[in-house]
Amino acid sequence: MEELGEAGVAEQMTGLIKSAVIDELLDAFRSFSVDHHTADRVSIHLALKAGQVMGKLERSFIKDDLAHIIDPTLVTRAEHLLSDYTTMLRGFCPPDNRCDCDVNSSLLVLVADLSCSRCSDEDILSSADDDTTFIRLLLSRIGSQPLLADIDLSIELNPTESIALVDRDLFSDLVIYIFEDLVGIGATRITLTTERDTYAITMNITGNTGPFILSGDTPVKGFLFRLAARAGGVLSSQDVAGTRVYTIAFTVDK
Repeated sequence: MEELGEAGVAEQMTGLIKSAVIDELLDAFRSFSVDHHTADRVSIHLALKAGQVMGKLERSFIKDDLAHIIDPTLVTRAEHLLSDYTTMLRGFCPPDNRCDCDVNSSLLVLVADLSCSRCSDEDILSSADDDTTFIRLLLSRIGSQPLLADIDLSIELNPTESIALVDRDLFSDLVIYIFEDLVGIGATRITLTTERDTYAITMNITGNTGPFILSGDTPVKGFLFRLAARAGGVLSSQDVAGTRVYTIAFTVDK
């Protein structure tokens, strides 16, 4: 925005995320964590320190305003993570809300959201006479580039009924994290498929990998494994023949 002559707007946007404060908090926590593990201290001290940092982090960005500019799922997932840790620190299990969910329909809606810009060229041009609206749409266009916009995406969904017991919010978070991982390792082609049997609906997300990814079994990241379980599924993954495959099975609601 500063390059476009909107220095005032650029300054306002910079204030939405206190990046210097966040960097300082994370650096301080990293140092505390290293010292903690070196001294073999009681684990609750690290948990309490993390809780303190989480509270300060939550105050370091203005989530309501950010959601109008960057991809709102980023803000939502950050909020979920902060809330979950605070809940666990208090001795409770993070809640999940499983209900009947059409997996195929949810996937199609999610993919559409991740493939299309939140505002089109026509939207921006048609608002040129209204400075406030024009700047808002332009900020949204700059800040929220679609994750799958440049991906060759193939979708093959099983046509039979795809109702499963799923936590919709956690399911969306899980699928987005997986897409981000595949895009992050350089995938240019991603295939999304679903299969159905008597007991489960199985979803496969497969992406081609770059030459720096070695073949062989890839252990599921603990965070994704736990997120999948909370969403109502069982997750596995592996790297094989130049591809990374994520498989999630959800129990069928009979």
